[in-house]
This record gives sequence, structure tokens and C-alpha cells, in this order.
Amino acid sequence: MANQLQAEKHTHQSQKNSQAGRPRSRARRLSWWASIVVCLFMLTAVWYNFGQREEPVNPTKTTDNWIQGYQAALMQKQQIKREWIVSHAQPGSPWHPDYYKENLGEYKVIAAKNNGANTSYYFSEADMTFIINDQKEIVTWMAGQNK
Repeated sequence: MANQLQAEKHTHQSQKNSQAGRPRSRARRLSWWASIVVCLFMLTAVWYNFGQREEPVNPTKTTDNWIQGYQAALMQKQQIKREWIVSHAQPGSPWHPDYYKENLGEYKVIAAKNNGANTSYYFSEADMTFIINDQKEIVTWMAGQNK
């Protein structure tokens, strides 16, 4: 009977040790904290994206955006060339086609009806026309193509 009492006492103590009084293992504590952090992260992501839906990709819109960006880049390049013209080409200054070709790109000679003895040079990259007299001096320049 004494042995039986000792066995019951031992069983009661082992049950007592396995319950709440024992601290959790380190791995269980880290796992618990990790799950809390993941839940908070997910709640934050849901909160910030609440009500925001991504639009489906529209290939036409994407192409239009690319074209608009390309056109804007061309216009910016054109504007830079026009500013160069304003600061470097004054009426009455000598005309050196190679100098202007180097800075403004290729040109084409235009035979305009109302220019008389003058010759027109159109630079397509700058969308500017130079009118040159027979003494090879710049008479004027204008935006667009002189027709």
C-alpha cells in the first residue's frame, strides 16, 4: 500500500509538472511570435490595398503611352535644337552648311516660289527652315518647312 501511495504521488507530480507551471520551449515561443508578425504584416497589406484594384493590362493603352513618351522625347530634342539655332544663327551671319549639319542633322534644299534668289534649307530634326541669300548669308529662319 505504501508503494501504491508513492506511485500515485509520483503520477500526480508528473502531471503537475507537465501543465501550466512549466515554461514553453524557445522554439515554441519563436514560432508564436513569428505567427503574430506574419498576421500583422498581412493585415497591414490588406489595409493599405483596401479598395484599390489593379486595372487589367490594356495593350493599346500601353502602346499609346509608349508612343506619347517617344513623341515627347522627339519634341524635347527638337526644342533643344531650336534653342541652339536661336543662340547660334543670327540674320546676316555667314552660312556654313557643314557646321549646321553637324549640330542640326541632315537638311534638304527646298526651292520655294517666292524666295527670289534665296535658297531654303530645311532641317527636319529641328523642324526649322533657314533662308540663305546668294551671298551665302542667313536672311532669316522660321519654324516648319517653307513652301
